Amino acid sequence: MMSPEEIMHRSSMGSSGRFSCSRRNRFIIVGVVSLLVIIAIGAIIGVAVSGDGLSPEMRAMRQELSKALKSAGAPDNGLFDQNSYQWDAFVWVFENNGQSYSRSQLLQRFALACFYYSTNKVTNLYTPTPPGWRMKGNWMTLDEECDWSGIECNAGGKVNQIQMGGNYLTGKVPMEIVLLREHLNTLNVTTNLLYMEYDDMAFFEQMTKLEHVVLDDNYIHTDDGVPTYLGACTDLKTLRMSYNLLYGALDNDLFHKLSNLEHLEVESNFLTGAMPNSIGKLKNLVYLYMRRNSMSFNLNFLKSGKLHNLFALWLDANDIEGTIPTEVGQLTGLASLSITNGTSLGGPIPTELGMLTDLRRLWLYNNKLTGAIPTELSELSKLEVFELQNNDLIGEVPTQVCTTIHFADYVHKALIADCNEVECANCCTKCGEAGVKPTETSTPNNVSP
Repeated sequence: MMSPEEIMHRSSMGSSGRFSCSRRNRFIIVGVVSLLVIIAIGAIIGVAVSGDGLSPEMRAMRQELSKALKSAGAPDNGLFDQNSYQWDAFVWVFENNGQSYSRSQLLQRFALACFYYSTNKVTNLYTPTPPGWRMKGNWMTLDEECDWSGIECNAGGKVNQIQMGGNYLTGKVPMEIVLLREHLNTLNVTTNLLYMEYDDMAFFEQMTKLEHVVLDDNYIHTDDGVPTYLGACTDLKTLRMSYNLLYGALDNDLFHKLSNLEHLEVESNFLTGAMPNSIGKLKNLVYLYMRRNSMSFNLNFLKSGKLHNLFALWLDANDIEGTIPTEVGQLTGLASLSITNGTSLGGPIPTELGMLTDLRRLWLYNNKLTGAIPTELSELSKLEVFELQNNDLIGEVPTQVCTTIHFADYVHKALIADCNEVECANCCTKCGEAGVKPTETSTPNNVSP
Protein backbone atom coordinates (compact mmCIF):
# COMPACT_ATOMS: atom_id res chain seq x y z
CA MET A 1 0.00 0.00 0.00
CA MET A 2 1.37 3.36 -1.12
CA SER A 3 1.78 6.16 1.26
CA PRO A 4 0.01 9.47 0.63
CA GLU A 5 3.34 10.98 -0.40
CA GLU A 6 3.86 8.29 -3.09
CA ILE A 7 0.36 8.76 -4.45
CA MET A 8 0.89 12.53 -4.72
CA HIS A 9 4.25 12.03 -6.43
CA ARG A 10 2.86 9.64 -9.10
CA SER A 11 -0.10 11.90 -9.72
CA SER A 12 2.13 14.85 -10.36
CA MET A 13 4.27 12.83 -12.76
CA GLY A 14 1.26 11.72 -14.88
CA SER A 15 -0.11 15.23 -15.10
CA SER A 16 3.20 16.57 -16.29
CA GLY A 17 3.42 13.91 -19.04
CA ARG A 18 -0.05 14.69 -20.36
CA PHE A 19 0.77 18.39 -20.45
CA SER A 20 3.96 17.80 -22.43
CA CYS A 21 2.13 15.63 -24.98
CA SER A 22 -0.64 18.19 -25.51
CA ARG A 23 1.85 21.00 -26.03
CA ARG A 24 3.79 18.92 -28.55
CA ASN A 25 0.62 18.23 -30.55
CA ARG A 26 -0.22 21.89 -30.67
CA PHE A 27 3.23 22.67 -32.03
CA ILE A 28 2.77 20.09 -34.76
CA ILE A 29 -0.66 21.45 -35.77
CA VAL A 30 0.61 25.02 -35.87
CA GLY A 31 3.56 23.93 -37.96
CA VAL A 32 1.39 22.10 -40.46
CA VAL A 33 -1.00 25.03 -40.78
CA SER A 34 1.90 27.44 -41.25
CA LEU A 35 3.36 25.23 -43.96
CA LEU A 36 0.03 25.11 -45.81
CA VAL A 37 -0.26 28.88 -45.63
CA ILE A 38 3.24 29.27 -47.01
CA ILE A 39 2.45 26.85 -49.85
CA ALA A 40 -0.78 28.70 -50.65
CA ILE A 41 0.98 32.07 -50.69
CA GLY A 42 3.67 30.62 -52.91
CA ALA A 43 1.06 29.28 -55.31
CA ILE A 44 -0.67 32.65 -55.47
CA ILE A 45 2.63 34.39 -56.13
CA GLY A 46 3.47 31.75 -58.74
CA VAL A 47 0.18 32.35 -60.54
CA ALA A 48 0.77 36.09 -60.57
CA VAL A 49 4.30 35.69 -61.89
CA SER A 50 3.53 33.00 -64.46
CA GLY A 51 0.46 34.80 -65.93
CA ASP A 52 -2.98 33.36 -65.26
CA GLY A 53 -1.65 29.99 -64.19
CA LEU A 54 -0.58 28.93 -67.69
CA SER A 55 1.64 25.95 -68.16
CA PRO A 56 5.21 26.59 -69.30
CA GLU A 57 4.23 25.31 -72.76
CA MET A 58 1.33 27.77 -73.04
CA ARG A 59 3.50 30.62 -71.82
CA ALA A 60 6.10 29.77 -74.43
CA MET A 61 3.50 29.72 -77.21
CA ARG A 62 2.00 33.00 -76.08
CA GLN A 63 5.43 34.56 -76.02
CA GLU A 64 6.03 33.38 -79.59
CA LEU A 65 2.69 34.83 -80.77
CA SER A 66 3.32 38.08 -78.93
CA LYS A 67 6.74 38.44 -80.52
CA ALA A 68 5.29 37.82 -84.00
CA LEU A 69 2.49 40.34 -83.54
CA LYS A 70 4.83 43.05 -82.29
CA SER A 71 7.20 42.37 -85.18
CA ALA A 72 4.27 42.88 -87.59
CA GLY A 73 3.24 46.14 -85.94
CA ALA A 74 0.11 44.65 -84.33
CA PRO A 75 -0.89 44.89 -80.65
CA ASP A 76 -0.61 41.78 -78.48
CA ASN A 77 -2.73 42.87 -75.51
CA GLY A 78 -5.55 40.51 -76.45
CA LEU A 79 -3.29 37.57 -75.63
CA PHE A 80 -3.46 38.63 -71.98
CA ASP A 81 -7.22 39.25 -71.86
CA GLN A 82 -9.29 36.14 -71.31
CA ASN A 83 -12.40 37.92 -72.63
CA SER A 84 -10.89 38.68 -76.05
CA TYR A 85 -11.16 36.87 -79.37
CA GLN A 86 -7.35 36.71 -79.43
CA TRP A 87 -7.39 34.70 -76.21
CA ASP A 88 -10.00 32.32 -77.62
CA ALA A 89 -7.87 31.84 -80.72
CA PHE A 90 -4.71 31.29 -78.66
CA VAL A 91 -6.35 28.67 -76.42
CA TRP A 92 -7.91 26.91 -79.41
CA VAL A 93 -4.60 26.66 -81.24
CA PHE A 94 -2.79 25.37 -78.14
CA GLU A 95 -5.45 22.78 -77.33
CA ASN A 96 -5.57 21.52 -80.91
CA ASN A 97 -2.06 20.20 -81.48
CA GLY A 98 -0.56 23.69 -81.35
CA GLN A 99 2.82 22.45 -80.14
CA SER A 100 3.22 20.16 -83.14
CA TYR A 101 3.09 22.93 -85.76
CA SER A 102 6.01 24.74 -87.31
CA ARG A 103 6.28 28.40 -86.43
CA SER A 104 4.83 29.53 -89.77
CA GLN A 105 1.85 27.18 -89.49
CA LEU A 106 1.28 28.18 -85.87
CA LEU A 107 1.05 31.84 -86.89
CA GLN A 108 -1.15 31.01 -89.86
CA ARG A 109 -3.64 28.99 -87.83
CA PHE A 110 -3.68 31.59 -85.07
CA ALA A 111 -4.41 34.38 -87.59
CA LEU A 112 -7.29 32.41 -89.11
CA ALA A 113 -8.65 31.50 -85.67
CA CYS A 114 -8.63 35.22 -84.83
CA PHE A 115 -10.51 35.87 -88.08
CA TYR A 116 -13.13 33.31 -87.06
CA TYR A 117 -13.64 34.49 -83.49
CA SER A 118 -13.71 38.18 -84.49
CA THR A 119 -16.33 37.77 -87.25
CA ASN A 120 -18.60 34.92 -86.14
CA LYS A 121 -21.72 35.91 -84.15
CA VAL A 122 -20.20 39.21 -83.04
CA THR A 123 -22.74 41.94 -82.33
CA ASN A 124 -22.30 45.39 -83.77
CA LEU A 125 -24.22 48.63 -84.24
CA TYR A 126 -26.16 47.32 -87.23
CA THR A 127 -26.39 43.64 -86.28
CA PRO A 128 -27.57 43.29 -82.66
CA THR A 129 -28.53 39.64 -83.18
CA PRO A 130 -25.89 38.19 -85.54
CA PRO A 131 -26.84 34.94 -87.27
CA GLY A 132 -23.41 33.29 -87.29
CA TRP A 133 -21.47 32.14 -90.31
CA ARG A 134 -23.48 30.60 -93.12
CA MET A 135 -20.72 28.17 -94.11
CA LYS A 136 -17.95 26.91 -91.81
CA GLY A 137 -16.67 23.93 -93.76
CA ASN A 138 -13.72 22.46 -91.79
CA TRP A 139 -13.10 25.68 -89.88
CA MET A 140 -11.77 25.23 -86.35
CA THR A 141 -10.99 21.55 -86.90
CA LEU A 142 -7.72 19.65 -87.04
CA ASP A 143 -7.92 19.66 -90.84
CA GLU A 144 -5.22 21.58 -92.67
CA GLU A 145 -6.26 25.22 -92.85
CA CYS A 146 -5.84 25.12 -96.63
CA ASP A 147 -8.89 22.82 -96.64
CA TRP A 148 -11.08 25.24 -94.71
CA SER A 149 -13.99 26.75 -96.64
CA GLY A 150 -13.04 30.00 -98.37
CA ILE A 151 -9.30 29.58 -97.78
CA GLU A 152 -6.90 29.08 -100.66
CA CYS A 153 -3.19 28.38 -100.40
CA ASN A 154 -0.20 28.40 -102.68
CA ALA A 155 1.89 25.33 -103.48
CA GLY A 156 3.87 25.85 -100.28
CA GLY A 157 0.80 25.67 -98.07
CA LYS A 158 0.73 29.39 -97.34
CA VAL A 159 -2.64 31.16 -97.28
CA ASN A 160 -2.84 33.51 -100.27
CA GLN A 161 -6.61 34.07 -100.55
CA ILE A 162 -9.47 34.62 -98.13
CA GLN A 163 -12.72 34.27 -100.09
CA MET A 164 -15.52 34.77 -97.56
CA GLY A 165 -18.17 36.67 -99.51
CA GLY A 166 -21.81 36.31 -98.48
CA ASN A 167 -21.07 34.37 -95.29
CA TYR A 168 -22.83 36.51 -92.65
CA LEU A 169 -19.58 37.80 -91.19
CA THR A 170 -20.09 40.35 -88.42
CA GLY A 171 -17.62 42.13 -86.16
CA LYS A 172 -14.52 43.24 -88.05
CA VAL A 173 -11.54 41.88 -89.92
CA PRO A 174 -8.93 41.43 -87.16
CA MET A 175 -5.56 43.11 -86.99
CA GLU A 176 -3.95 39.67 -86.66
CA ILE A 177 -4.41 39.21 -90.39
CA VAL A 178 -1.02 40.92 -90.67
CA LEU A 179 0.51 37.55 -89.79
CA LEU A 180 -0.49 36.47 -93.31
CA ARG A 181 1.10 39.51 -94.97
CA GLU A 182 3.93 37.67 -96.75
CA HIS A 183 1.64 35.65 -99.02
CA LEU A 184 -1.94 36.97 -98.84
CA ASN A 185 -2.91 38.57 -102.17
CA THR A 186 -6.74 38.47 -101.97
CA LEU A 187 -9.12 39.56 -99.24
CA ASN A 188 -12.74 39.14 -100.32
CA VAL A 189 -15.41 39.76 -97.66
CA THR A 190 -18.10 41.21 -99.92
CA THR A 191 -21.80 41.07 -99.00
CA ASN A 192 -21.48 40.55 -95.26
CA LEU A 193 -22.42 42.43 -92.09
CA LEU A 194 -19.02 43.75 -91.05
CA TYR A 195 -18.92 47.05 -89.19
CA MET A 196 -15.55 48.77 -89.30
CA GLU A 197 -14.38 52.31 -88.63
CA TYR A 198 -11.47 54.07 -90.33
CA ASP A 199 -8.72 52.97 -87.94
CA ASP A 200 -9.97 49.39 -87.89
CA MET A 201 -8.36 49.16 -91.32
CA ALA A 202 -4.89 50.20 -90.18
CA PHE A 203 -3.71 46.63 -90.85
CA PHE A 204 -3.65 47.46 -94.58
CA GLU A 205 -0.43 49.38 -93.96
CA GLN A 206 1.30 46.04 -93.46
CA MET A 207 -0.45 44.13 -96.27
CA THR A 208 1.86 45.12 -99.09
CA LYS A 209 1.33 41.94 -101.13
CA LEU A 210 -2.43 42.41 -101.53
CA GLU A 211 -3.68 42.57 -105.12
CA HIS A 212 -7.45 42.27 -104.63
CA VAL A 213 -9.46 43.90 -101.84
CA VAL A 214 -13.21 43.36 -102.05
CA LEU A 215 -15.13 45.01 -99.20
CA ASP A 216 -18.36 46.11 -100.86
CA ASP A 217 -21.80 45.72 -99.33
CA ASN A 218 -20.92 45.91 -95.63
CA TYR A 219 -21.15 48.62 -92.96
CA ILE A 220 -17.70 50.15 -93.40
CA HIS A 221 -17.83 53.70 -92.08
CA THR A 222 -15.29 56.47 -92.63
CA ASP A 223 -15.45 60.26 -92.66
CA ASP A 224 -12.37 60.61 -94.86
CA GLY A 225 -13.23 58.70 -98.02
CA VAL A 226 -11.33 55.56 -98.92
CA PRO A 227 -8.87 54.80 -96.08
CA THR A 228 -5.40 56.03 -96.97
CA TYR A 229 -3.93 52.99 -95.18
CA LEU A 230 -4.53 51.25 -98.50
CA GLY A 231 -1.79 53.37 -100.04
CA ALA A 232 0.73 50.81 -98.77
CA CYS A 233 -0.84 48.16 -101.02
CA THR A 234 1.03 49.29 -104.10
CA ASP A 235 0.39 46.01 -105.96
CA LEU A 236 -3.36 46.47 -105.65
CA LYS A 237 -5.31 45.69 -108.82
CA THR A 238 -8.87 45.49 -107.50
CA LEU A 239 -10.45 47.80 -104.92
CA ARG A 240 -14.18 47.45 -104.35
CA MET A 241 -15.91 49.38 -101.56
CA SER A 242 -19.38 50.06 -102.99
CA TYR A 243 -22.50 50.00 -100.83
CA ASN A 244 -20.85 51.06 -97.60
CA LEU A 245 -20.86 54.17 -95.41
CA LEU A 246 -17.96 56.13 -96.91
CA TYR A 247 -18.20 59.88 -96.33
CA GLY A 248 -15.80 62.68 -97.17
CA ALA A 249 -13.55 63.24 -100.16
CA LEU A 250 -11.23 60.89 -102.02
CA ASP A 251 -7.54 61.46 -101.39
CA ASN A 252 -5.61 62.41 -104.53
CA ASP A 253 -2.27 61.08 -103.24
CA LEU A 254 -3.81 57.69 -102.48
CA PHE A 255 -4.45 56.96 -106.16
CA HIS A 256 -0.99 58.14 -107.13
CA LYS A 257 0.28 55.27 -104.95
CA LEU A 258 -2.20 52.75 -106.34
CA SER A 259 -0.86 53.02 -109.86
CA ASN A 260 -1.54 49.35 -110.68
CA LEU A 261 -5.30 49.54 -110.17
CA GLU A 262 -7.42 47.81 -112.78
CA HIS A 263 -10.79 47.84 -111.01
CA LEU A 264 -11.96 50.74 -108.83
CA GLU A 265 -15.48 50.64 -107.47
CA VAL A 266 -16.92 52.97 -104.79
CA GLU A 267 -20.57 53.23 -105.84
CA SER A 268 -23.53 54.04 -103.59
CA ASN A 269 -21.69 55.71 -100.75
CA PHE A 270 -21.81 59.28 -99.41
CA LEU A 271 -18.59 60.58 -100.94
CA THR A 272 -18.21 64.30 -101.56
CA GLY A 273 -15.60 66.53 -103.14
CA ALA A 274 -13.87 66.42 -106.50
CA MET A 275 -12.69 63.60 -108.70
CA PRO A 276 -8.96 63.11 -107.98
CA ASN A 277 -6.87 63.92 -111.04
CA SER A 278 -4.68 60.94 -110.16
CA ILE A 279 -7.53 58.60 -111.17
CA GLY A 280 -7.16 59.89 -114.72
CA LYS A 281 -3.56 58.67 -114.71
CA LEU A 282 -4.29 55.05 -113.84
CA LYS A 283 -3.11 53.61 -117.14
CA ASN A 284 -4.06 50.04 -116.20
CA LEU A 285 -7.61 50.93 -115.18
CA VAL A 286 -10.29 48.76 -116.81
CA TYR A 287 -13.35 49.40 -114.61
CA LEU A 288 -14.31 52.67 -112.91
CA TYR A 289 -17.64 52.61 -111.07
CA MET A 290 -18.46 55.73 -109.01
CA ARG A 291 -22.23 56.09 -109.32
CA ARG A 292 -24.62 57.35 -106.65
CA ASN A 293 -22.43 59.54 -104.48
CA SER A 294 -22.57 63.26 -103.71
CA MET A 295 -19.40 64.27 -105.49
CA SER A 296 -19.01 67.47 -107.52
CA PHE A 297 -16.58 67.32 -110.40
CA ASN A 298 -16.01 67.93 -114.09
CA LEU A 299 -14.75 65.40 -116.59
CA ASN A 300 -11.29 66.90 -117.06
CA PHE A 301 -9.69 63.78 -115.60
CA LEU A 302 -10.59 62.10 -118.91
CA LYS A 303 -8.19 64.43 -120.72
CA SER A 304 -5.07 62.73 -119.37
CA GLY A 305 -4.67 60.42 -122.37
CA LYS A 306 -3.72 57.57 -120.01
CA LEU A 307 -7.01 55.63 -119.83
CA HIS A 308 -6.64 53.56 -123.00
CA ASN A 309 -7.54 50.32 -121.19
CA LEU A 310 -10.77 51.62 -119.72
CA PHE A 311 -13.61 49.25 -120.53
CA ALA A 312 -16.47 50.50 -118.31
CA LEU A 313 -16.99 54.03 -116.96
CA TRP A 314 -20.06 54.66 -114.79
CA LEU A 315 -20.35 58.06 -113.11
CA ASP A 316 -24.14 58.47 -112.72
CA ALA A 317 -25.95 60.45 -110.03
CA ASN A 318 -23.19 62.84 -109.04
CA ASP A 319 -23.09 66.59 -109.57
CA ILE A 320 -21.12 66.64 -112.82
CA GLU A 321 -20.24 70.06 -114.18
CA GLY A 322 -19.15 71.31 -117.59
CA THR A 323 -19.25 69.27 -120.79
CA ILE A 324 -18.13 65.94 -122.13
CA PRO A 325 -14.56 66.63 -123.32
CA THR A 326 -13.54 65.80 -126.85
CA GLU A 327 -10.69 63.73 -125.37
CA VAL A 328 -13.29 61.06 -124.63
CA GLY A 329 -12.40 59.82 -128.11
CA GLN A 330 -9.04 58.65 -126.69
CA LEU A 331 -10.76 55.99 -124.56
CA THR A 332 -10.51 53.51 -127.39
CA GLY A 333 -11.11 50.43 -125.22
CA LEU A 334 -14.40 51.72 -123.84
CA ALA A 335 -17.39 49.39 -124.21
CA SER A 336 -19.75 50.82 -121.58
CA LEU A 337 -20.22 54.52 -120.79
CA SER A 338 -22.83 55.79 -118.36
CA ILE A 339 -23.08 59.44 -117.35
CA THR A 340 -26.69 60.01 -116.30
CA ASN A 341 -28.45 62.25 -113.79
CA GLY A 342 -25.53 64.67 -113.85
CA THR A 343 -27.24 67.76 -112.54
CA SER A 344 -25.14 70.28 -114.46
CA LEU A 345 -23.65 68.33 -117.37
CA GLY A 346 -24.42 70.19 -120.59
CA GLY A 347 -23.09 71.10 -124.01
CA PRO A 348 -23.09 68.96 -127.15
CA ILE A 349 -22.42 65.27 -127.53
CA PRO A 350 -18.86 65.28 -128.88
CA THR A 351 -18.39 63.85 -132.35
CA GLU A 352 -15.31 62.04 -131.01
CA LEU A 353 -17.60 59.49 -129.39
CA GLY A 354 -17.80 57.99 -132.87
CA MET A 355 -14.16 56.93 -132.49
CA LEU A 356 -15.06 54.44 -129.75
CA THR A 357 -15.72 51.57 -132.11
CA ASP A 358 -15.94 48.99 -129.30
CA LEU A 359 -18.72 50.91 -127.54
CA ARG A 360 -21.80 48.78 -126.84
CA ARG A 361 -23.69 50.59 -124.08
CA LEU A 362 -24.14 54.36 -123.98
CA TRP A 363 -26.33 56.01 -121.33
CA LEU A 364 -26.56 59.83 -121.33
CA TYR A 365 -30.12 60.48 -120.09
CA ASN A 366 -31.30 63.09 -117.56
CA ASN A 367 -28.67 65.72 -118.31
CA LYS A 368 -28.65 69.13 -120.03
CA LEU A 369 -27.04 68.08 -123.29
CA THR A 370 -27.79 70.28 -126.28
CA GLY A 371 -27.52 70.25 -130.08
CA ALA A 372 -27.91 67.45 -132.60
CA ILE A 373 -26.95 63.80 -132.25
CA PRO A 374 -23.67 63.51 -134.18
CA THR A 375 -23.80 61.48 -137.37
CA GLU A 376 -20.34 60.17 -136.38
CA LEU A 377 -22.12 57.83 -133.96
CA SER A 378 -23.02 55.77 -137.02
CA GLU A 379 -19.50 54.34 -136.73
CA LEU A 380 -20.48 52.54 -133.53
CA SER A 381 -21.12 49.20 -135.20
CA LYS A 382 -21.35 47.26 -131.92
CA LEU A 383 -23.86 49.56 -130.21
CA GLU A 384 -26.64 47.73 -128.35
CA VAL A 385 -27.98 50.36 -125.93
CA PHE A 386 -28.30 54.11 -126.49
CA GLU A 387 -30.42 56.13 -124.05
CA LEU A 388 -30.37 59.92 -124.26
CA GLN A 389 -33.85 61.02 -123.14
CA ASN A 390 -34.58 64.01 -120.90
CA ASN A 391 -32.01 66.33 -122.45
CA ASP A 392 -32.31 69.36 -124.77
CA LEU A 393 -31.27 67.61 -127.97
CA ILE A 394 -32.73 68.27 -131.41
CA GLY A 395 -32.61 66.73 -134.90
CA GLU A 396 -32.83 63.01 -135.54
CA VAL A 397 -31.23 59.77 -134.52
CA PRO A 398 -28.80 58.75 -137.30
CA THR A 399 -30.32 55.98 -139.42
CA GLN A 400 -27.30 53.72 -139.04
CA VAL A 401 -27.58 53.92 -135.25
CA CYS A 402 -31.18 52.75 -135.53
CA THR A 403 -30.18 49.88 -137.79
CA THR A 404 -27.27 48.78 -135.61
CA ILE A 405 -29.38 48.59 -132.46
CA HIS A 406 -32.30 46.96 -134.28
CA PHE A 407 -30.13 44.03 -135.34
CA ALA A 408 -28.14 43.79 -132.10
CA ASP A 409 -28.17 40.34 -130.53
CA TYR A 410 -28.73 41.53 -126.96
CA VAL A 411 -31.79 40.85 -124.83
CA HIS A 412 -31.74 44.33 -123.24
CA LYS A 413 -31.12 46.30 -126.44
CA ALA A 414 -32.70 49.75 -126.32
CA LEU A 415 -32.83 53.08 -128.12
CA ILE A 416 -34.62 55.75 -126.10
CA ALA A 417 -34.92 59.46 -126.93
CA ASP A 418 -37.27 62.43 -126.47
CA CYS A 419 -39.42 61.67 -129.47
CA ASN A 420 -41.13 65.09 -129.39
CA GLU A 421 -37.81 66.86 -129.95
CA VAL A 422 -35.76 64.14 -131.63
CA GLU A 423 -37.04 62.41 -134.74
CA CYS A 424 -37.18 58.74 -133.89
CA ALA A 425 -40.49 57.64 -135.45
CA ASN A 426 -39.92 54.00 -136.35
CA CYS A 427 -36.59 53.64 -134.62
CA CYS A 428 -36.76 54.11 -130.86
CA THR A 429 -37.74 51.21 -128.65
CA LYS A 430 -39.23 53.71 -126.19
CA CYS A 431 -39.81 57.44 -125.98
CA GLY A 432 -38.84 59.70 -123.12
CA GLU A 433 -38.80 57.22 -120.22
CA ALA A 434 -35.62 55.87 -118.74
CA GLY A 435 -35.16 52.17 -119.12
CA VAL A 436 -33.82 49.84 -116.46
CA LYS A 437 -30.08 49.49 -116.73
CA PRO A 438 -29.09 45.82 -116.63
CA THR A 439 -26.09 44.54 -114.73
CA GLU A 440 -22.92 44.97 -116.75
CA THR A 441 -22.09 41.57 -118.18
CA SER A 442 -20.01 42.24 -121.27
CA THR A 443 -16.36 42.07 -120.29
CA PRO A 444 -13.10 41.79 -122.16
CA ASN A 445 -11.39 38.43 -122.34
CA ASN A 446 -9.69 37.23 -119.17
CA VAL A 447 -10.95 40.14 -117.11
CA SER A 448 -13.56 39.74 -114.37
CA PRO A 449 -15.87 42.63 -113.50
